[in-house]
Amino acid sequence: ALEYLRLVLSMLVEMDYSLHEYEASSFIPYLIIKVGDAKDNVRKDVRGIIKILYKLHPVSKMFTFLMDGIKSKNAKQRMECIEELGNLIEAYGISVCQPSPNVAVKNIAGQIGDRDNGVRNAALNAAVQAYMDVGENQFYKLTGNLNDKDQSLLDERIKRSLKNKPAPKAKEEERPKTAAPAQPQRSASQSQIQRPATALPKSASSSSMKKTYLTTFEFEKTEMEMPKLNQFDLDELFKPVEMPKINRARDPSPMTRVSPADASATIGVVIAQITSTDILTCIQALAQIDELLKDEERAHLLGGHVDQLMLHISMQFRMTLSTHMNNDDVPKEEVVRLYRCLLGTLLALTQNPFLATKTSKDILKDLFNSLITILLDQRLSLLHDGPQVVRSVNVMIVKIMEKSDYTNSLCALIKSLQECVSSEACSPKFLELIMKCIWKMIKMVPEIINDLAVDRILLETHLFLRNFPTSTWKNRTSDLPLRTIKTVIHTLAMLKGSKILGQLNLIDASENSEVKMFLQKSLKKDPNSRNEMNGSSDDTDSVKSHQKPKKLNKSTHDMLAEIFKKIGSKENTIEGLNNLYDFKKKHPEADLDPFLKMSSQYFQNYIERGLKNIEREREGRAPSQSEPTGYGMTERMTKPTPAPTSAEELDINFYMNKLRTIRANCGLENADPSKQENMSKKEDMPEKVEKENREMEEEICVKPVLSSSENRDNNQTASSGSKSTDVSELKMRLERIKRLAKS
Repeated sequence: ALEYLRLVLSMLVEMDYSLHEYEASSFIPYLIIKVGDAKDNVRKDVRGIIKILYKLHPVSKMFTFLMDGIKSKNAKQRMECIEELGNLIEAYGISVCQPSPNVAVKNIAGQIGDRDNGVRNAALNAAVQAYMDVGENQFYKLTGNLNDKDQSLLDERIKRSLKNKPAPKAKEEERPKTAAPAQPQRSASQSQIQRPATALPKSASSSSMKKTYLTTFEFEKTEMEMPKLNQFDLDELFKPVEMPKINRARDPSPMTRVSPADASATIGVVIAQITSTDILTCIQALAQIDELLKDEERAHLLGGHVDQLMLHISMQFRMTLSTHMNNDDVPKEEVVRLYRCLLGTLLALTQNPFLATKTSKDILKDLFNSLITILLDQRLSLLHDGPQVVRSVNVMIVKIMEKSDYTNSLCALIKSLQECVSSEACSPKFLELIMKCIWKMIKMVPEIINDLAVDRILLETHLFLRNFPTSTWKNRTSDLPLRTIKTVIHTLAMLKGSKILGQLNLIDASENSEVKMFLQKSLKKDPNSRNEMNGSSDDTDSVKSHQKPKKLNKSTHDMLAEIFKKIGSKENTIEGLNNLYDFKKKHPEADLDPFLKMSSQYFQNYIERGLKNIEREREGRAPSQSEPTGYGMTERMTKPTPAPTSAEELDINFYMNKLRTIRANCGLENADPSKQENMSKKEDMPEKVEKENREMEEEICVKPVLSSSENRDNNQTASSGSKSTDVSELKMRLERIKRLAKS
């Protein structure tokens, strides 16, 4: 393995490659551990590899890795690391020391008192190299105060080194004799350069120097000649310059040169580091995943690791909550930072459409549980920037529901609800938040119904009802979880219709399942679904379309808004209803719910009855007497037109004749003609009286008809008690009309 590593690093040197920071940090520390191996051959090979690494990674950063190696309990590793530090100081000077010369030299000098002889000698030699580079005064400032024994060992080693190292003769004559020279030569190469110059006696060297200067500066007394100038073609300067092709020295990352299998293995190792108990290691792993997600070309490499990534993020959430938050030695700023990094990676993953939908149901359930647990942690809100983290978690839960696979999300939440109900340790607040998430998904169902696997959702509801049947909820304090499941079933039934009964194939013995019972109940309440089940149709089928409502374009939407505006005004009610009838005939698939939802239920029923009467009129049938004529009748009564202009517009005598008929049926006397004439002269009455008169007339037209329709719904059985009630109401209303007529 070491031989292979040496060949690989040598090839990278030839490619002029430089190790990335994360590459170096994931490899070099383990190599430094091997430098303390018990076998001499292994240590020798590792030292050779470290020498190659100096060409691939900055020496100052290599110095940091070696300084970390001093902390090892292995004496051989400490010895090898200190020897390498001494070699680096000798080759590059004191400036190579990291994080600073003061810290580095002090740590090296601290190893002088080690029990191992090899470590002591390596520390003394490295300290001597620092002494040779900075000099005596500066060196002792860097080492700090040493104990007497270590100081005497260091002084003795420095004296011995100075004795054994030859000094230049010329400088020895000029320099006063001292115990330790101020600054000896740095390297042997410099002393070799100076030897030829100092080998000569002082007098000889000075005389030869004098002759050299005389020879150099003597000028011949000759005439000066102008140099010849070369002629150049300046037109070439204006020709376009072709830039040479620059070959990139190295690739941005070695990931592009590895095979997919190797890349997958590397990603798996990085993801595994997310669950590290060390916060810094976890954040570095998340940063590498983020870089991969930012690169659209390489993000697909995570396709087979989405579940693994989501699971490790969820595990780190729980570990942070249970371990780091309870550990007083861990700075809480680092905990908040870790939360933010985890949420950032999760957000980047959900924003990738290819990866967001690959999370399975069980992993989503685990992730939802972890995030909701964080929301309930009161300690987080007390930290600096903690409330911001809580808000981010809340938003992240919604993002996961919106971006992940809808079926997996809803099934995961239903499964979590089932576990909460079955667990006595589950807090009511946690259960409430799970149900709120399901309610959020229920609101989304009408928009995503075509993307849902309904059979899988019905299976989850079946499992819930099988474990917690309806009969068992009578003894519970709250049946809100059961009602939540029923709402899911009801919503799916309303959107799918009777076809949903064919999607119970995943449920064993579906005939005995409560899910089927709830579906049938929901379908019976829906008239459209009931007609589909019974194969029958009524007059409403000509108006309502069984097709899926279609969104309207802007022009059609504006047209429909104008029609409803006319219906809302008494002057244009008939025109608006007729336009709406024509519109529904032309666009049977149009969705009118957005317009009808903005009005009251009474107004919606009024429009429906008006459309029925228009249909009857156009088919040549008279409007139903048991049904209100809608706004059309009110329009004819309340519209202040001077006289009828067409056969469709009826005279007020029509209503007076109808009133006399009602009075005769009730056994009442009809009003005298004079009063009728006074009532017919509406234009002569004050506006206030006219308004009250219109209101009374509307009551006469609408209220009895409503009561008759109720009687028709009760199998059209009339009793003497109901007749007397209707007669008394008519008497009261007619008396009010008489008083108005007299006035």
